Amino acid sequence: MIEGIRLPTAFAALALVTLATGCDDSATGPAVDPASELQPGYTLLDNDTDIALGVESDHYAAGAEVKLVLSNQSGERVGFNLCFHEIERNTSEGWVPVEGLEGRICTLVLHMIDSGETAQYGTSLPEALSTGEYRFRVALHLMDRGEFRDQASSPFQVEG
Repeated sequence: MIEGIRLPTAFAALALVTLATGCDDSATGPAVDPASELQPGYTLLDNDTDIALGVESDHYAAGAEVKLVLSNQSGERVGFNLCFHEIERNTSEGWVPVEGLEGRICTLVLHMIDSGETAQYGTSLPEALSTGEYRFRVALHLMDRGEFRDQASSPFQVEG
């Protein structure tokens, strides 16, 4: 103990002083969001890939429960987190991400799936989805290649 200060308190104070005075963006670079690698936004895999993202039905109501199924027949290990997904709507300009999916809490974990395995994740569609054609999109880490790519599910219809 240091003159009436408990050691954990002294370390906490030292850490705060170090953070406040010793670190700025020019020294450490811009902050990196560790979840960014799990977010969709990469080039889509080719349609003939052996890594498929599917849903159980081709018709859903807005707000319905949906089970995403990731199937890996690629011969390589794939990293994924299906909680970090986007929903895209088919428009005259192509597939456009649906806004307003905030509020979903995901753990920052990269799950692994070996060739020949499947993984499932349950989620629900937003209540405010209007009638139209949609699909899910997820980011995948192709472990053997050291690359990130996105995969999209087959399209499905939503009745608003």
